[in-house]
Amino acid sequence: MKIDLNMKFREVDGKTIPELVVIEDKEGVRKVDPLGNFFMKRGRDLTLKIACLNVLTNPPLEVDDRGNSRELRGETKLAYAEFAQRIYKADGLFEMSAREIVLLTRLIDKTYRSPLIYAQALETLDPHAAKEEERKREEARKKEMAKQPPNGPSEQKRQ
Repeated sequence: MKIDLNMKFREVDGKTIPELVVIEDKEGVRKVDPLGNFFMKRGRDLTLKIACLNVLTNPPLEVDDRGNSRELRGETKLAYAEFAQRIYKADGLFEMSAREIVLLTRLIDKTYRSPLIYAQALETLDPHAAKEEERKREEARKKEMAKQPPNGPSEQKRQ
């Protein structure tokens, strides 16, 4: 499937979401506050290409069923690096396999906290999955509404 890597992520008001960049001094040392948090500045517009490169070059730790984190294996790191190189060299539309789309969707979900970034990435990477998620949310909302008494939840409390 061809994916538009130049898609820009947007806030709810339509403004583009900027990439956050760690501030470094002249020697390239990252600036941190007394608690050890990096100082950040707004960078260029965050595109799907930048997000994909971020998640492939700095993937989240894998977590097993017991909640223990574990490093990625060597062959997985090599595969991520090769995939990142292909994305870096691409401009505009980029052909991805279903497996690659699933991988990027999972990594973006684990890496970016913003629901807007995840939703827009899913819509671009896998529009069918995004529509299915919307359908499931709508069904759940209808079921919840059907459980409530005719006059709403406040009527139930009075009885």
